[in-house]
Order: sequence, then structure tokens, then C-alpha cells
Amino acid sequence: METQKQKVFNNAIDYLERHGHNPIVYHGVAEPDYWASDTILVTGDWWIRSDDPRNKNPVKYRCAECGNEIKWSGRPKSKENKTFECFHCGKTTEHRFLDADLDSTRVGGFFEKYDFGKGIDVKTDWYDEWTSCEVCGKAVRTSPDCWTWQRYYTELGGWSIVCHDCITIDDILEHYANCEPITGKATAIPSELIDRIKEEGFHCPSDKECPKFRSGWSGRTDTPESTIEAYSKFMECDSVDEFREKFDYIYAITGVDQWDVDFTMFIRSKNI
Repeated sequence: METQKQKVFNNAIDYLERHGHNPIVYHGVAEPDYWASDTILVTGDWWIRSDDPRNKNPVKYRCAECGNEIKWSGRPKSKENKTFECFHCGKTTEHRFLDADLDSTRVGGFFEKYDFGKGIDVKTDWYDEWTSCEVCGKAVRTSPDCWTWQRYYTELGGWSIVCHDCITIDDILEHYANCEPITGKATAIPSELIDRIKEEGFHCPSDKECPKFRSGWSGRTDTPESTIEAYSKFMECDSVDEFREKFDYIYAITGVDQWDVDFTMFIRSKNI
């Protein structure tokens, strides 16, 4: 049975749908360094305004002086008291809502302040910056939020998105191992998965740190092709083909900043 708090939540989502915000509800967040994993995330198109044609139930305003409807034609005269100049009568007045039990401009504050129950946290964000893991259904970011951001998901077989909490080691090896560089590009694991491949026997080519490579605008233009050539020589192979015959390898991103990507390669002998 639907509780009163669930009814309030569902009514709010229904309001957003009627006003063209196309809300998506994620019951959990997998993205690290954000909110608790059991956070409810509501994403939507918050740019939709009352006079947008996608808004099927527009919010209406009416001038308190002359009674004429105002569709955002009024201009705010003051941010403090939010009075408006009506284009119909020319008077400065306060507008009033006719159909706005929950104004979309305040929806984020409503979700975050309303008490949905102990331990239930609701957050809001933009619809085009998140998607869901196909295994657990939790939300992962698809759009960077800072210079150092890295994906916390992998696209398996086209558009199948799996977060790195759910991805199996078999999927990691199938998707990332022995990737063939193509015109300066190669599939590389994000830094969060490095420990996972180490557990499968992948390691640096020596007891020290793996060789460091960089590509970007700082003057370094290392490529996947030059990286595998360097590893071939380091492992005393006569050619790249011989290196590939002897070793499995995985490219790995070790760092990201505004202008550059740092990466390396982990290897594992095929004779093991």
C-alpha cells in the first residue's frame, strides 16, 4: 500500500512529468565520491519553462491588479520582493500562481528538504549527465564534473553499460585485454580497475613502477602504438608481434587533468 510519503513523492514526479521535465528516478547511486549508495536520484530537464511547448500543463500567472494572465512577460523589478511590471496595465505588482503547487524552480530544494523518512535521501541533477547500470540499476555519471573525472562504468557490447561495482573480471579481460591500437587510440581501463587486473596476474614489466606515458597538450604525444613498441624492446622482443605472442597486456589510465591523460601498460605472461 502506498504510504503518505510515497504519495507525496509520486505526486511530485507526476508534476514534473506534466510540466515537461521528463524526470528519471534512480534508486541508488554507484558513482563514487558523491552521495550514499542508497540515495534516490531524480534527474530531469530543468530548462523547461512555463511557456515551453513541451510543457503540457504550463504554470499560469495572473496580474493582481488587472487580472490578465502573464506568461513570463513580466520583468522582475526587484529580486528582494519579486515584484513584476505587468505589460497589460503597466503597473508594478506581485504575480500570483494559479497552477503551481510545486514550482519546478524549487523542486531540488523540495526533494532535499522534505522528510521522506529515516535514511531516505533524495537528490536532483541533470538528466543528460547520468544513466543507469544495467545490472544493479544504480546511477553513474556519463558527463565529467571535473578535470580529473574518469568513467565509473564500461560499455559492453554496444550500449550495455555496467558500473564498476558490478563488472566481472571476465568482462574486464574480454573488453580491455590485448586491445589493438587504432590510429592513436586504444581502450584503457580507468584507474579504479587496476587492482582488479593485478589480482589476475597483470603487473609492471619490472619490480619498480610501470613506465609512465602521457598524451595531451603539454608536449608529450605518447600513443598506444609507441607504448607497445617501447614495451616490446623493454621485454627484449624482436618485434611487437613477438611481444603479443608472449604477453597479455592491458592499457591503464593512471591520471587525468585539464590538458593531459597519463597512462601505462600492465602485462602478464601467456606461459603461466
